[in-house]
Amino acid sequence: MNVEKRREMYKKYEKTKRKRDPEKHKAYHKAYRDNNKDKRKNGMLLWRFNITLEEYQVLFEAQGGVCKICNNPETAKKNKSEELRMLAVDHDHDTGKVRGLLCARCNTQLGHYEKTKPRAQEFENYLEEAVQL
Repeated sequence: MNVEKRREMYKKYEKTKRKRDPEKHKAYHKAYRDNNKDKRKNGMLLWRFNITLEEYQVLFEAQGGVCKICNNPETAKKNKSEELRMLAVDHDHDTGKVRGLLCARCNTQLGHYEKTKPRAQEFENYLEEAVQL
């Protein structure tokens, strides 16, 4: 049996298994996520930023566990949880090179800054005119 046929059969099996007992399927995957947090974080970091969890930890330790811009620890919480988020991995979108770890607030503000940088002079002119009114 070739690989494609096996994959197709497995997909079909998984789909019917989910339909038979959706609560059991949901519970199994929740337990897997809860028991494999580091494995999932490592996979996400590799996929999105091409760094491992160990490399993330080295950056985190080098920065003293704080944001590279404001020097504060992360304060944002994960959705529906009291658990704090990881510091965000800041990277150059053109080269993919990691620049550092940022808190959620600085990461968001940096994203807005990078998008509006070409219009910075227009913003400055507007603010100067507004003061004169």
